[in-house]
Amino acid sequence: MKWKKSANGWSNDKKKGSTRCDRMPIDIVDEIHFNNPNDYAICVPEGLADEFTSNDFAKCAKIRLKNAQTTLNILSYLGVVVKCGKKGKNILYKKS
Repeated sequence: MKWKKSANGWSNDKKKGSTRCDRMPIDIVDEIHFNNPNDYAICVPEGLADEFTSNDFAKCAKIRLKNAQTTLNILSYLGVVVKCGKKGKNILYKKS
């Protein structure tokens, strides 16, 4: 998806005095349809070890840790990944 950014500043470059920045989609590149929970396996990046943490998932997927944790919670609820233990404070997951 391509984005257009817009800010409401008062200078010529709209940066000074800016209080917000809106991101509006200008183009939809692709659509993915999920018909059953098994289709969500596409969201698990290749290259993960058999057992992995949310940190490993975030690095492999190149996303923020918070987004990785949310994604893993959803995938766990759908049964795509399974919680299989702990490594220190981190939860270990594995593909089901």
